[in-house]
Amino acid sequence: MGLRLRQGILLKSKLGSAPFLRSADTEKKFTVTTDASDFAVGAVLSQEGFPIAFESRKMSPAEKNYAVHEKELLAIIHALKTWRHYLEGQEFDIITDHQIVTIPTNPSQVDTSPSRLGRIVTGVPF
Repeated sequence: MGLRLRQGILLKSKLGSAPFLRSADTEKKFTVTTDASDFAVGAVLSQEGFPIAFESRKMSPAEKNYAVHEKELLAIIHALKTWRHYLEGQEFDIITDHQIVTIPTNPSQVDTSPSRLGRIVTGVPF
């Protein structure tokens, strides 16, 4: 077995082990931390600094052509859709490393793709 394979197996076992991941507590505030690269989006759902869940996916060929702020928004939307069952009706924070990411809610002010994404989160309390 190669070194990278062993390291991958070790990392996977550590990330999924009980001391690392915590169960969600609906009495505590959630935090969604997201990031996007040129080819993928990822997010961490946490409470009080402890991770609850991880999520990532590759971008489609069309999504790879998005502007940087649209990719960051795509990561947020993906996380919100993935963890909707945790976040619906809850107050939560969203953390991203991009300075100017806003959730567009008025379709006349933005391009089609971000507008479509913005309609998904209209009315979400964050």
